Amino acid sequence: MSSPTIRSLVNTGKFTTRVLIKRPGTDNVIDLGNILKFSYAPDVQRTVHQVGMVGDDGGGYSRANGQRVTTITDKATFELDSLTNDVLQLISFAGAPTTTDQAAAATHAVPAINVKKGETYSLGVYGITTQLLLFATTAKVENTDFTLDRASGLLTILTTGSITDGDALTGTVNVPLIKRKTFAAQKVLREVVSVEVQHFDEFAPTPRFIGRCATVDLTVTKFGDRDNTSITQVGMELLFIDKPTYEERQDA
Repeated sequence: MSSPTIRSLVNTGKFTTRVLIKRPGTDNVIDLGNILKFSYAPDVQRTVHQVGMVGDDGGGYSRANGQRVTTITDKATFELDSLTNDVLQLISFAGAPTTTDQAAAATHAVPAINVKKGETYSLGVYGITTQLLLFATTAKVENTDFTLDRASGLLTILTTGSITDGDALTGTVNVPLIKRKTFAAQKVLREVVSVEVQHFDEFAPTPRFIGRCATVDLTVTKFGDRDNTSITQVGMELLFIDKPTYEERQDA
């Protein structure tokens, strides 16, 4: 009686994946972050090839003698949940971001607005530390006459306060330096990059599988569900323009 075949632990490993891309003309590699799911699934279209045959009565018929590949759509899909600057640029279809920092200013002037009870107004700045707001040139009491959401810069006129409709809002606020980048959307609807996909198992510190392709069409297929559990989950697709190569680490 022969011994049963024992499956290698190497072939039953649990894998994690890393996707690295490089834009043309650059040397730096961009790590797309935590990959939740990765699937390499080329779509191969085939047509049946036939040859003529002769039947018992001498008549002709055709018999399939193979399938011929007609089209290969060579692609991979993956999902991630790391909203880095590079991922934000990709899902916004944006070009390179511009710097739009909020400068620290102790005397940032608020926009002149004629306010109305019960309505909310944006002061256009964020993270307000102190305020000197005037309504019809008179200081009012915060949380009695108005409320100020300092994080978002939203001002609400309370209906129970002493501010009257038509009072002119003036004054200043103090804000901190906030560093920001702006992504102008829908400028780059796809990106052509090179890619390296690394698959790790738990049996060695180096990748078990590595896939590479010099020219890949990268597009975004899922922009994140707008709920509090999966808003950061993004889906992308790689269309391999050049033929990819695939390497496997040779474990004993």
